Amino acid sequence: ILFYEDPTVEAMADLMTKFVFDPAVLGDELHGIAAERMARASRPEVERSHRATFAFAGDPLPISKDTMATITQPVLVVHGRDDRLMPLECGHWYADAIPGATLEIIDDAGHWLQIEHHDRFRDLVREFLR
Repeated sequence: ILFYEDPTVEAMADLMTKFVFDPAVLGDELHGIAAERMARASRPEVERSHRATFAFAGDPLPISKDTMATITQPVLVVHGRDDRLMPLECGHWYADAIPGATLEIIDDAGHWLQIEHHDRFRDLVREFLR
């Protein structure tokens, strides 16, 4: 998923289909949404930030379990079971590393589970914040 190697609306649309479990959730709006996102994604500072975020030098996760263990506030980890960008093991890692974290796994959901399962995600967050 190296969008910036070929930053086109088509590449953005292809990337977006990987963010969801079922690309049909984007409907006929896929190319329109991709075109809208291009204006932001094409800004030099956005590209620079993206490249810096994903330019791994050594350990791909610079946050250690020791650091995670210092978190004392409640944490809700919500992960799509079918996330193709961040495997489910990532959600388990965070939930295991953060003391008292709650892990919610949503079936038939990808990386954009908050879009695919908006109502469920909203309800989970509201309940957690109560």
